Amino acid sequence: MADLPAAHEIHADPATSAYNPAGPHTSLAQGRETLAEWPPATGMLT
Repeated sequence: MADLPAAHEIHADPATSAYNPAGPHTSLAQGRETLAEWPPATGMLT
């Protein structure tokens, strides 16, 4: 979760969440939940 502060900064910004129906993140806990849901990076886009 070393990326949590950077991910939170992006997802908490209203400009980057303009089309997200859930709106911007309001806490680090939301960012932690989001990162936990993402699959592990494979280095390949599918």
